[in-house]
Amino acid sequence: MPIVKIHAAASKPAAFKAAVYAAVREAIVLAFRLKPADVTQYWLPFEPTDMDGKPHDFLYVEVLALAGRSADAKRRLFRAIVDGIAAPCGLAPTDILVQVFDIPKENCGTRGGLMAADIELGFRTDV
Repeated sequence: MPIVKIHAAASKPAAFKAAVYAAVREAIVLAFRLKPADVTQYWLPFEPTDMDGKPHDFLYVEVLALAGRSADAKRRLFRAIVDGIAAPCGLAPTDILVQVFDIPKENCGTRGGLMAADIELGFRTDV
């Protein structure tokens, strides 16, 4: 788990996309103490006319994760994502928005339809 949706301008080159993927994955691994293979990411491009009121370089990162992570873990995540993306990718830190959506384990079906609350996940969510 987590599932990450990254919303960015469609005009961004492949190298930008790869750098963002790498930075987000590393931030989640460090902040939530997960293995890299536990992170799934999706790129959701938008055209300039699709984003009303935000600059073209605006980057929105949605992190859907099992509930239980501490506020400190989320603070580490927010800081690591912005630090890993802003300067290396030429974005202003204020043009990056990160949101974490906590999913109760009872609301997650995984590994062939098993409820996440009913199985040993192999990682902790209370870090």
